[in-house]
Amino acid sequence: MNERKNKWSIVVTNTHYVKTPEKDELCCGNQDLIDAYDHLHIQWIGADEFIRRFSHLFTDYVRYEDVPAVTTVLQNGLVAYAEMLQKTDKHYYPHERLKNFLVGCFARAKNVCRFVVIDKAEGEKWSLFHEMPLSLWRFNRTDLDIQEFDIDQDDFAELLYKKVVPENMKLAMRRFKHEAAIMAGDLDGRH
Repeated sequence: MNERKNKWSIVVTNTHYVKTPEKDELCCGNQDLIDAYDHLHIQWIGADEFIRRFSHLFTDYVRYEDVPAVTTVLQNGLVAYAEMLQKTDKHYYPHERLKNFLVGCFARAKNVCRFVVIDKAEGEKWSLFHEMPLSLWRFNRTDLDIQEFDIDQDDFAELLYKKVVPENMKLAMRRFKHEAAIMAGDLDGRH
């Protein structure tokens, strides 16, 4: 049996809204993460939009090791952003810090969000290829299962990038040639 499959679970509730992780949930009282969250939102108008899109796409129903997968991914991005803010040996431009946030998110998403949700009653499946986000697809579906999505990590990252990164961020990342690093999701091999 695939070890990764055991790490995922899905909890479907009867809510009709998309829960976006709040600052407190993402930062868990960690002052470095709180500072990173605030700084990211001051520097980048699209930060809230990125979090909303990501949350809408994958929902808080999917859990990885008993934590919402979305929260795990966004926390990883904040940790990468916070680490860059703490470096005093060099000045970093806003686009470089944003790149690190996105790289941190993508590095984690490649493992945590590579799943397929299966409607056992209807036999239908949702994956990142689906046009509709999971938050909408899951309505009126209660008997769901989850398993690993058999897709190349680079293809997954490219598709994810197109779906969740706001246009203002894409333009900045393209301008400074950061897109390849983001989709590679590799912060010096640490993730």
